[in-house]
Amino acid sequence: MPPKLPKSAKQALIVAHLRASGTCHTLKELEKSLPAVASIHAIQVKGFLQELVDENEIHVEKIGSLNWYWSFAGEAKRERENRLRSVQAEVEVVGKEVSELEELVRERRDAEERERVEDEKERKKEAGGRGGGGGGGGDGDGGTTGGVEEKAYDREQERERLMLRKVELQDEIRHLQGKVTAVSGAGDKDKGKVEEEKSLSCVVEETEEFRRQALMWTENIYVLEGLVDRLTGGDREVLRAVQRECYGEEEYVEGEGLREIFD
Repeated sequence: MPPKLPKSAKQALIVAHLRASGTCHTLKELEKSLPAVASIHAIQVKGFLQELVDENEIHVEKIGSLNWYWSFAGEAKRERENRLRSVQAEVEVVGKEVSELEELVRERRDAEERERVEDEKERKKEAGGRGGGGGGGGDGDGGTTGGVEEKAYDREQERERLMLRKVELQDEIRHLQGKVTAVSGAGDKDKGKVEEEKSLSCVVEETEEFRRQALMWTENIYVLEGLVDRLTGGDREVLRAVQRECYGEEEYVEGEGLREIFD
């Protein structure tokens, strides 16, 4: 009897199946196909799909009365790249804050040094005054000494506060850098593994599969164009406007529609 798969492994098999299919599926279709793919019961399919939707691993769209599920590999790559950019932006923001804090600490240290020199001059001046004028300045000296000590205490408190904040920011940077490594490292690891294992025959097969999928989706697009044509009563201007809006500047060829990707 084969060992039971953990839930995460079953979810991974479902996602891999949807990406490999390169198309959309209804719940009814998946209730038939996924039990054999992920070793689950048909009654569990809907629950697994909902969890994957909640985790943004797959997508669902209600069209008419049916829910259609899909997951494309290109989307997963874009999502990983978006996460990487987001984390890198966070690292830059925190890094900038650390730099500003370090500059503030340096400025505080310079100011403290200047104040220390001034305080030292004041103490020497007061000491000279006491030596020349007898004991009449006792109360004034006590007040000066107390003020110096209070300044020193305030400076120490401020320095401790800044140093604690710096430690917090450095911890946050390490945490964010770990996230960057995790996000980018996963992609690099997968890429390296694929490049090591991929032979010429695999490249040819993969290229043919991409070509087949591109042709399949092109045919689907032409079917949708036919539907739009019928809905608009054959109005070519409306059809061209829809094509231009849906295909975008790069894919739309004026007067021809979707540009050819194969010679």
